[in-house]
Amino acid sequence: ARALPEATVGAGRGRSAADASAARNAGARFAVSPGWRPAIGEACGALGLPLLPGVATASEVMAAADDGHRFLKFFPAS
Repeated sequence: ARALPEATVGAGRGRSAADASAARNAGARFAVSPGWRPAIGEACGALGLPLLPGVATASEVMAAADDGHRFLKFFPAS
């Protein structure tokens, strides 16, 4: 991210608070998770790191929406 300041760099596969912190420290401007867990949402929120949570079931969609997420990544999709 530092080498290309004009690029919007994100980090994928965020699954934990440590992943969120590492992404922020590396200069990521957003994170993507493969599934929804409130802990990753809380960690990203505390860091001010926007999160695009992955969802695969209706229950995950509902849980992520209940936690304030309006943009979701359907995962896995073919």
